[in-house]
Amino acid sequence: DEEEDEGVKFPWVKSSSKYTTGYVECMSYRKGKIATGNWDATIRIYEGVEERILLGHTNTIYTLSFNKDGSELISGGYDRVLKIWDVPAGRVKRNLVGHTYDILSVAYSKDEHFIVSGSWDTKIKIWDKITGQVIKELKGHTDKVTSVQFIDNDKYILSGSWDRTLRVWDVSTGEELARFRHPGKVSNIIPYTLTPNPESNQGTSLLPPLITNGSNGVSQWKDGKYRVIARSKQADRGLTLKDKGDRLLIIYSKGNKIHLLNITK
Repeated sequence: DEEEDEGVKFPWVKSSSKYTTGYVECMSYRKGKIATGNWDATIRIYEGVEERILLGHTNTIYTLSFNKDGSELISGGYDRVLKIWDVPAGRVKRNLVGHTYDILSVAYSKDEHFIVSGSWDTKIKIWDKITGQVIKELKGHTDKVTSVQFIDNDKYILSGSWDRTLRVWDVSTGEELARFRHPGKVSNIIPYTLTPNPESNQGTSLLPPLITNGSNGVSQWKDGKYRVIARSKQADRGLTLKDKGDRLLIIYSKGNKIHLLNITK
């Protein structure tokens, strides 16, 4: 039961903003706002019929994440700097520096005190947002880490990589707890519930229901198994979700165009 909508026909993006000056590399949605990170080093925030542009990065932006109320945004990309933005003010609150290659993914912890980031350098870093310091580094992926998330009340980190694996890590010890083979190179992982299913088989109990995209297209995962719901020949990075009760609105990019897919959970 799936419905796809071509282009950006949703009401919070005006038609003149249908295309950016470069490909959309990433997206984040919160409280009626959608932010896109682009090849042209801009962050564009759409709310209602308004478009705002945040400037500060020096090159392509690969990752964005809003906090819970949409007042703060983290961004990262080719310039290897994580930026924490005050969205209403349109200014940078703090820069986090530590990765040695492009930053490809970032996410907040549930209490928003910590940040996790993944990079082309194959490493995952956990940051204290207040001090700006790295408190733990996770190693194990053999290719660039393209997606990271805190799950299960921040006890675990879920990661995806171009090594075609999804992995679950223990935050307290840094140990890899589980690994799942992905059908293509992973661009994004977004759980639509952050708590794993306790009734799942033991081998899949650490993996919550989620949506991924990558070199095989967009896939839906349940109990450690996946189905492809939108095929693609390129590893587009733009992906975000909106919860609609028993359905999910999946917003994803193909090149410089944004698509919508409405599916059952």
